[in-house]
Amino acid sequence: MEGLQGLAICQAKQRSAPQRVLRLSNAASCPVPAPQTKPRVIGVRFIVLPVRSFPVRHLERPLVWQRENALQHLNLRNCLFWFHTVSFDADRRTLDTGLWIPDYRPSGQVNLVARALGGCSLPTNIFDIEACVFDAYGTLFDVNSAARAAESALGEKWQPLADLWRAKQLQYTWLRSLGWRHADFWQVTGEALDFALATLQIENPALRAQLMNLYMVLSAYPEVPDTLKQLKAAGMKLAILSNGSPTMLAAAAGSAGIAELLDAVLSVEEVKIYKPHPAVYGLACKRFNAVASRICFVSSNGWDAYSAKAFGFRVVWCNRLGQAPEQIPETPDAQISTLAELPGMIQG
Repeated sequence: MEGLQGLAICQAKQRSAPQRVLRLSNAASCPVPAPQTKPRVIGVRFIVLPVRSFPVRHLERPLVWQRENALQHLNLRNCLFWFHTVSFDADRRTLDTGLWIPDYRPSGQVNLVARALGGCSLPTNIFDIEACVFDAYGTLFDVNSAARAAESALGEKWQPLADLWRAKQLQYTWLRSLGWRHADFWQVTGEALDFALATLQIENPALRAQLMNLYMVLSAYPEVPDTLKQLKAAGMKLAILSNGSPTMLAAAAGSAGIAELLDAVLSVEEVKIYKPHPAVYGLACKRFNAVASRICFVSSNGWDAYSAKAFGFRVVWCNRLGQAPEQIPETPDAQISTLAELPGMIQG
C-alpha cells in the first residue's frame, strides 16, 4: 500500500455485534497536496465502537485533516467509529494525518473531536432533512442595525448601547423563564433598552421611541434572501423559530422581503416561555410533524445552537463573531461563519 492509495477495506469489531467489514472510498480523493517524495503510510488504525446504525455512504467524505499529535487524545465515548492514517516522506517528516468520521453523529461527537483538534471547525453535510428552521435575532436579522441607524443621535455610544441592549434582553428572557413571569418579547426588549439607556446616562424619550421602532424592522444580513431562495428552490421547508412576538417577527420578515419564502413563523408566545426551554424547540416538530433529527436548526447564538442540539435537532451554528465553543451540552453538528455556506450543506 503506497501513500494513501488503495486503502479500501478495514475490519472492525464491536463488543455487542458480529464482526463486519466496512468500506471507505479511495483515499486519493482526499484534499492532500502531492508530496515531493513518495510517502509510505504507517500507523493505520480503524476502530468501531458500539453505535446506532448509520448509512455507510456517509463514510465516503473526509472531514478533518489535522496534526498527528492532536489525534492521540481522541476519546470517542463509545458512540462512533473513526479511522486514522499518518504518512511520512523519505526523511520521516509527517506529510498528513487523516481522520474520517461519518456525517451522521450522535450527540457529543463533534465536541470531542473539535476539542482534540484545538477547536477547529468541522465541515460536513447534513442528510435526511425535512425542514430548515432559523433563529431570527442575530441569525437572520442584525440586532445591531437599530442602534446603528440611530448613530447620528447616539454618536460613539451606539455600539455600547447595542451590545448592552442585546445582553440585557437575553438575560431578561432567561430570568423571566426561570421565575415563571413571562412577558412578550416586545416588552422585554423595551425593558432591556431602558436599562441600557440608563446605564449610558441617555435620557431622551424620543430617541427611545425611535430605537424601538427601528427594532421592529431590523435589517437582514446581506446573504439571507439568497440563502433562503436557494434552500426553497431545493425543496426545503423553511421556518423561523424565535423568542420574538408574532407581530415583531411578521414586521421584520416583511421588511426584509423574506416572508413569502417561509412556510412558518413560530413564536415562543405559543408556549409562553423562552428559549432554551425544550417546549420552544418542540414547536418546530409539531408544525412539520417531524422528529427532531429530521429538522436542521440554524442559529448564530451559541447557547441556542448548543441547546437545540441537546433537544435533538441537527444543528448548524452560524458563528458570525468567531466565538469560542460553549461549555454546555451538546455540540452542534457543524459550524459556519455566514449563512451563505448553508445551502451546500443541507440535503433532504
